[in-house]
Amino acid sequence: MAIPGESGMGFASSKRARIYYESFGKGPALLLIAGWGSSGLSWEPSFLEALSQNHQVMVIDNRGTGRSDKPREDYSIPLLAEDCVAVMDDSQVNHAHILGASMGGLIAQELILNHHERASSMILCCTSCGWRSQVPESQLTFARTLLGGLSFMNREDRLKMRMELLFSKSFVEREWRRLSEHWMMLSKYPTPIYGFRNQWDALRRYDCCNRLTEIRVPTLIMGGDADQLNPVQRLIELSEGIEGSQLQILSGLGHGFIVEAREEVQSLILAFLETVDGDRAFPQREKY
Repeated sequence: MAIPGESGMGFASSKRARIYYESFGKGPALLLIAGWGSSGLSWEPSFLEALSQNHQVMVIDNRGTGRSDKPREDYSIPLLAEDCVAVMDDSQVNHAHILGASMGGLIAQELILNHHERASSMILCCTSCGWRSQVPESQLTFARTLLGGLSFMNREDRLKMRMELLFSKSFVEREWRRLSEHWMMLSKYPTPIYGFRNQWDALRRYDCCNRLTEIRVPTLIMGGDADQLNPVQRLIELSEGIEGSQLQILSGLGHGFIVEAREEVQSLILAFLETVDGDRAFPQREKY
């Protein structure tokens, strides 16, 4: 991943696995945690470049993905959170802003619940506090289709299936080349089927909904109101449970809102980080 400016890479040792990470830029640390089956390559270079102008942006290949080790043993959200702490330790980063998307948001919450002193703030994107063992049918359908399709679908069909659930039809038609090129970069280090299954088992078992009041760091919650995989009600639940949190709902966008509305999203994130770093009030865009 070629990002202008200061950069670095390494492997952190964590619970019998090596966890790959990269960092870009200088300034207060910002750790990005990707979602189900995704590695650090899932973040678009232009997005990382924007965030790294005034921050040391760190991206991690979650256990089972990318260049990290892919053990076949069971995974859990607490285990994946400890992997993130190991990366911070290896980088000699005492505390960081923590940004988690989708499954990465569960990991972020677990990290902060167990290591609150390591977090400057938290940004939760298209995520929830868990499913209380009641996984929505939309997520079950997506998981079954994806896991089944990995075995027999060709590359283009798998891409189309994902894109239809993540983005608006008009965006896919308009940006197909951009999405295809990014998918090709992701496929350089494919996640094995058992990696998807291990992470799926971890996220469907996790629930911290009764512990949200324990989260005491500045928190920004973001998502789209057309998200098929993480309904807007789950964002509202997070906002109501985390005292003082800010809720930003983007109209007409789905689970892939970070990519589809990249410039607006990065502006909101940068504004939030600026207020946290400068300890100023953050203006809300929209709160349900």
